[in-house]
Amino acid sequence: MNLENLKKAIQNENLELLSKKVGYSNQAKFEKSLNTLLESDSIHSFFYKGHYDLLYTAQDFFSHLALALGFDKEEVNQVLASFGDYEKEIEKFKDAYIFVNTNFKRKSQPIFALAALESKRRLSLFDLEILLYKNRDELIEIFRGMVKNHYKKTKGKLHTWGDIADYQIHLQDEVIILDPEGNVLDKEPAFSGGASTSIK
Repeated sequence: MNLENLKKAIQNENLELLSKKVGYSNQAKFEKSLNTLLESDSIHSFFYKGHYDLLYTAQDFFSHLALALGFDKEEVNQVLASFGDYEKEIEKFKDAYIFVNTNFKRKSQPIFALAALESKRRLSLFDLEILLYKNRDELIEIFRGMVKNHYKKTKGKLHTWGDIADYQIHLQDEVIILDPEGNVLDKEPAFSGGASTSIK
């Protein structure tokens, strides 16, 4: 059972009647929670980000909705029970990021200006569903696509920082270095610190 199953099941439902079946007296409140769920990357992502509408938590909302739509209780319980595995998996990437290396050497640039631009060369890998439950080879293929797209989008240059030399992918237990074409160059110890932005 996944989010797509829920979306298909809801397509032909009368939302006013469904909201009452789920336990809401306020249809607008129901639809707001429903849309938050449907716009999530997955059911587990909806749980992880947390949601509470003064009636149900994220897990409770999903459970009542799925049962109201006719899904089997055992299926619902399996989704709830597997959330712990999802939490462990997504936490692997909580501090993961891609450092866009330009071999920058400071000259006359103000430190505060560089600090403000730091997030442009440090791209967070947290909360990207595409990375979950993948082995190392699969991750490298995903990273190859990411760096090639980033290099194309930026035309190989970061404002202030300069021309992009390589991409250093900092994971939980290693750093993988890729050139702009996505080829693996080397490994080196991880380092941390600095602001980041999402690569989404």
